[in-house]
Amino acid sequence: SNEDDSSASLGQLSVTLKDANGKPVKDAFVVLSGLEGRRLVNMGEGFSKENGSWVPYYKGSVDGYISVIASGYEAYKTKVSYDGKYEQKLDITLQESHSLSIMSYNVKDGFENKDTKKERFLEWLKRYDPDIMLFQELNKFTEKSLGEFAKKYGHEYAYIVKEDGYPTGITSRYPLTNVEKILRANNYGIFIYHGCIHVECQGIHIFVTHLSPFEVDDRIKEIKDL
Repeated sequence: SNEDDSSASLGQLSVTLKDANGKPVKDAFVVLSGLEGRRLVNMGEGFSKENGSWVPYYKGSVDGYISVIASGYEAYKTKVSYDGKYEQKLDITLQESHSLSIMSYNVKDGFENKDTKKERFLEWLKRYDPDIMLFQELNKFTEKSLGEFAKKYGHEYAYIVKEDGYPTGITSRYPLTNVEKILRANNYGIFIYHGCIHVECQGIHIFVTHLSPFEVDDRIKEIKDL
């Protein structure tokens, strides 16, 4: 039919990832984001294959970005504009990382307190092996239980801002110093809805936040205050 012919004629965007020596990079996490007005919308995500290739399930025109994160490599982001009519191949070279790797993850209600979700997260995290992990929504966690959880992925240091509500937390492979827990009510005269943790690691200041989930103006004010 005409519909089938039209579908078959659609081109395909494909990505190939290699390192500086030209070797394929497998298990990199790739995200295709499309611009819709001022919003970025996820158009496809997944892991690169053994040969470094990744093909989004989305077929059609897109104007947006390709983002890549891979263990041992610098994060990568590039603008992409694709009309969806012709085959387009994007070759990306990832550079080896010699810096501290930091990942932030909202675990939604403390993994909903389900062991299966925690185990899946641990398996997923092995692909990236970050030096520092920042968390939002560590519901039901205590500082002790977060520390025990962190040891499962090789982090010896763990802090949580509070042990009720929607806590933020941080774990690290390296020592964290000058740990400061900023609660909603604090001595700074600022309002931080879910609190904030401020630490130093190897001379880098790190703030772990979960901004207000309500008004945009509130989030902007929190950022300015921090």
